Amino acid sequence: MLACAMPAVFSTTATAKTLRWAASSDVVTLDPHSTPDSFSDGMLHNLYERLLTRDKNYQVAPSLAVSWTVQSPTRMRFALRSGVTFHDGTPFGADDVVFSLARMRKPTSNHRATLAGIRDAVRIDDLTVDIITEYPLPTLLQQLAAAPMISKVWALKNGVPDPHDYAGNKESFSARHANGTGPFMLKSFESGVRTVFVANPRWWARPANALPAAVTESDFRPIKSNATRMAALLS
Repeated sequence: MLACAMPAVFSTTATAKTLRWAASSDVVTLDPHSTPDSFSDGMLHNLYERLLTRDKNYQVAPSLAVSWTVQSPTRMRFALRSGVTFHDGTPFGADDVVFSLARMRKPTSNHRATLAGIRDAVRIDDLTVDIITEYPLPTLLQQLAAAPMISKVWALKNGVPDPHDYAGNKESFSARHANGTGPFMLKSFESGVRTVFVANPRWWARPANALPAAVTESDFRPIKSNATRMAALLS
């Protein structure tokens, strides 16, 4: 299931491979550390994952981290999931966690408040990270369930060590391209026109949490007019 609430307008059948849908909102940036609104953030949940997630009862559950142990009142150790790759094929590991959390603290990030009370992330080995807090932080797990992981190699290669400066109306590679570990990958993005996601065949959660075989592509169109959206549904 796509993470964003999608039932504004859609059309599909049991045999269709593409889910076509529309809403009055649009994705304003593909940079997961810059999204200024809940719609964009919800859409990008399909591309970018967190160390932790929420289960069907909305309780914190493992995702890119498989377990965690308290080292001290201000230090938590996280064991990362092995065998996870980003959409471009590069492996996910501790360096990406350290980089992502540091990137979220940059001035152009719209998610700095998510890391309130978190002082640092320290690489222990390829699949182990310690999160250090400024004081005992009972909300740490909930906060990490809202912190998207991005590829350090990809970000540095494409000149986006800092989040997209959406507020400053600046252009950025990360605003129009994406590279997460999630169940969907970006196929195309035309701001104000169309956003297409395709299923990630290498997603670590398959086959246990695999999407229904009928849903292999999401074709989203932003349509502000209620009447136009209804006409699109009928057609």
